[in-house]
Amino acid sequence: MKNPFVAFLLAVAAVAVPAKAQYSTHIWKADSLFLCGEYAQSSAMFDKAFQSERDIQGQHLYNAACVAALSGDADKAFRRLFARLEKEPALYSETFEQDEDLMSLHGDARWKVFADSNAVRRERVERRYEQPLRQRLKQIGRTDQDIRHKFLQAFNAQPRNQAKVDSLEREMQRIDRQNQKEICDILDKRGFFV
Repeated sequence: MKNPFVAFLLAVAAVAVPAKAQYSTHIWKADSLFLCGEYAQSSAMFDKAFQSERDIQGQHLYNAACVAALSGDADKAFRRLFARLEKEPALYSETFEQDEDLMSLHGDARWKVFADSNAVRRERVERRYEQPLRQRLKQIGRTDQDIRHKFLQAFNAQPRNQAKVDSLEREMQRIDRQNQKEICDILDKRGFFV
């Protein structure tokens, strides 16, 4: 090639694209092994993914921490959890404490450090929130999801009770109308907010 810069870009692309594809393939395999209950193998596959990519996604670190915890490797689970916190300084979650995949870590002293860090991050972000409104929006979200879980459970049951499915569908539509009205009223009164 006559232009060395173009040649350099092509060489970098030739190396970078396969690495990204390799990362994605390893993540897909790790997720599949997790779904099959092969936690140690899933954890090892996450290791392979992380070795093949510099730009590791935070959610993948979290999922990898879960499988490490499920396979009994608390050290690796905590390394991955803290790596996620380091990678995403503004991250916090209301569900870390309830995640069943991480329950085996709760008795470890490092869990308190992790949970406290999460609480500090949460407080830093949420102190700007109007708490009564936030609590109401969270309740609307729970109501929305609870009826959907009930509906899906009834829909997927074998044998299916069609009368129950139909009743839950009507209830879901009623809740949707109610929630939509309330959300629209909030937006009409307050406008969009962040």
